[in-house]
Amino acid sequence: MGASWFGRLRQLGGDDRGDALFMVTVMGAVMFFLVTSLIALAVWQQNSASTRTRTTQAMNVADAGINAYLYQLRQNNNYFLTNADTGWVSMGVDGSYRVTASAPTSSAPLTLRSIGNSHNASMTIVTTVGFPTFADYMFLVDTDISIGSAATITGNVRSNGTVTNAGHVAGQVMYANSFVNSGGTVDLGTTRTVTVDFSQVLADMSQIETSATASGTYYPALGGTYQGYLVTLNNTQVTVAKITTGTVTGNFTTTGATTVTIPSSGVLFFDDPGGAYVKGTYSKAVTIASSSSIYVAGNYLKADMAGTYSSGLIGQVNVLVPTGWSTTYLPTDMTIDAAMLAQSGACTADLANGTLKSSLTINGAIASEGQPNYVSGTSHGFSARYYNYDRNLQLYAPPMFPNTGSTGALHVNSWVESKPVG
Repeated sequence: MGASWFGRLRQLGGDDRGDALFMVTVMGAVMFFLVTSLIALAVWQQNSASTRTRTTQAMNVADAGINAYLYQLRQNNNYFLTNADTGWVSMGVDGSYRVTASAPTSSAPLTLRSIGNSHNASMTIVTTVGFPTFADYMFLVDTDISIGSAATITGNVRSNGTVTNAGHVAGQVMYANSFVNSGGTVDLGTTRTVTVDFSQVLADMSQIETSATASGTYYPALGGTYQGYLVTLNNTQVTVAKITTGTVTGNFTTTGATTVTIPSSGVLFFDDPGGAYVKGTYSKAVTIASSSSIYVAGNYLKADMAGTYSSGLIGQVNVLVPTGWSTTYLPTDMTIDAAMLAQSGACTADLANGTLKSSLTINGAIASEGQPNYVSGTSHGFSARYYNYDRNLQLYAPPMFPNTGSTGALHVNSWVESKPVG
């Protein structure tokens, strides 16, 4: 009996040794797992930090490529035409970049894409670029400009002379001579600036004429008793007719009407001393230029105000609204959605004839060699005037709209970092 009890005691002692061994084994496995996990975490963190470092280096190389290309554009606005692809450019141990340029179109600005490679990482930057044009301001004037107390201007005002303001400018005022506050307000302040040379527009108009000739949308001097061209837009179509009578009253008679599609160049040029009388609705980017004057002969409307396309009206002399016409031929409430440019005259209403019409709304821009003016007292022009700058114009200027000759200046409109490639 004593021996049996002793055997059972030995068996119990053996069981304890087995449990201890099991616990040691489990603890060893746990410690092994923890150590292995810590090593894996340290390796992951090291790799992650290395990846971030290499990605940052690649982004810096791509950024250097964009800046190098922008430097060249500032020296020569046409650099992208002959250097659409830089090829791979080495930056030594830091890596290499390659910049490609997509030329601007009527629906897209100049676009630069820079790929930066550094230490087996690759990143891309895409940026859009614009050049300063005469469509960058609600008002750009080659002389002094006086803003009346009833005027509300949404956008910037720039003058080659003195700005006298009694109204409200929801933007900035830039002047080459001086600024006079006559009780008005300027939301974004005032600053002195250099002058803009309006004479350089002639060279740009010559290029528009050449492009229109190549596109089949150059219209020569008519001669005889013709009084200019009537130009009516209907979305992407333009109907052009020769005016035989009616320019004084707006009661036109015409002949020889033809309809064309707005060409890929986006430009039409009219070379008759009688000028071009323009109205209608457009749904594609278009610039209409005249070696004489442009007459806005009715509402001139953008089909979709949210669209990126725009329109330019360029007169070598005036861009004029013939407010001497009766309301039968010109609306009493009128809207113009365009960037207008008068190279040697003015963007104005006919203030010598007619009566006072109700309202004029301009959604776009005005560049005028002379003082723009759409009202004269209480007798001529428009009693209410609304000037709203179309901010799309800085990114999507009308086709071939003249630059302000500002080599060295650019609009960098967007700067997007993309995901790694490759």
